[in-house]
Amino acid sequence: MKKLTLSILVFSFLISAHAENSIISAQCASKLFQAAGWKTQIFNNTDTIHYNDGNPCDNENLQESWDEGELQIQFPNQKIELSDKLMELLGSMTSRCGYKQKLKEATLNAAIKLAKNPYYRFTDGNAFVELPRSEWKCVGGSCYAPRNSCSDAMDCLYTGSCKTECAVGLQVMGFAAQYEFLGEKAFNSLFKKNLIVGPWSQLKQFEGHEIFQENKGSYEDSNLSKLASYGAAAWNGMGGAIHNLRGEDYLDSPADRNENFMIVHASQAAGKELAEQGSLDEINDIALEAWKFSSLLRAEVRNKLFQPEIFWGKDYEYVFEEDFLSDLIGEQSAYVVLKIRELLSNDFLRGTLVYVHPLGIKSFSWHLTRLLRINSRTAYAIQLYPDQQLTTWFANWINYQFTTIPECQ
Repeated sequence: MKKLTLSILVFSFLISAHAENSIISAQCASKLFQAAGWKTQIFNNTDTIHYNDGNPCDNENLQESWDEGELQIQFPNQKIELSDKLMELLGSMTSRCGYKQKLKEATLNAAIKLAKNPYYRFTDGNAFVELPRSEWKCVGGSCYAPRNSCSDAMDCLYTGSCKTECAVGLQVMGFAAQYEFLGEKAFNSLFKKNLIVGPWSQLKQFEGHEIFQENKGSYEDSNLSKLASYGAAAWNGMGGAIHNLRGEDYLDSPADRNENFMIVHASQAAGKELAEQGSLDEINDIALEAWKFSSLLRAEVRNKLFQPEIFWGKDYEYVFEEDFLSDLIGEQSAYVVLKIRELLSNDFLRGTLVYVHPLGIKSFSWHLTRLLRINSRTAYAIQLYPDQQLTTWFANWINYQFTTIPECQ
């Protein structure tokens, strides 16, 4: 294990150490690091902190990291000084990856709960939001904030009657993931001044309340070039959009101009594929090539075959056997369709699941196939929004732990 004497590479957005130069017990120090996913131990007969960091974002879960000896820290059984080096380690990318791994299950649970609400409906319109007035109040335009507690406001979204377009649906999903992760007490404490949802253009009136928008507390990596080498867990929970590249004039279904999403699961194969490609730019080139091939097909072929349930459904595999498909639509068209399936079978596109309101949890491949059918005149590309999870919300979570230090001293 490493001794805590090395310089640690961290993001420029560092944690605000409320307890700078203070002394806490080994048990409290353990609690701080456990909040970031570290496996901690306390030993007698030593006065040195030892750790192994590794890259937990590259593993399937925290247990896998621990089994490989990563993300582990040992404290001496004595008072611990919260030195700059220790705080840097707590704010390092290793800790943020541990946090992301802890957040994965909560993010998926939130998406499942929202998708299961039959009364949470879609409305096409940039300025129309309808949330239960018993728990939400209008704070200007079509923007809403909790009427009572933040937790009550989130709970009613799982069962209540709601209408939003997909951008507000993404915001709701982001807060729901935090609610599932933090629990009622911490969520109410951390978001009592920050829980506001509404159309992107109207959120700008609330300084400091933007979600998935550029601000001083966000981490920007729109094409994942910065995080590509870390592994799939690094971008889990990030929001973004599958956006059309040719504009409104080329839309046959204007309601599907863009699809705002949150990544709720990315497989290790998806992580490996992105690392090899280097960024989303290369992935988007694949999607563009698939669209160019689709433009060679007759509309009736796209309408018949490019329904995602058929295109990717196990019950319809026989349709895409070369001989069967050639008899069905002709040899040339069959070649084009099979080429599109090959392109969209890319490990990143198939292995990354996203939540989109009101479509639920699907892969990028599923969404791109659907868009090839309903908006065939425009190509689409994947882009990530600025992310609060790696910066502001991670720091808030760790800083929240400092408020509980007196309880474990």
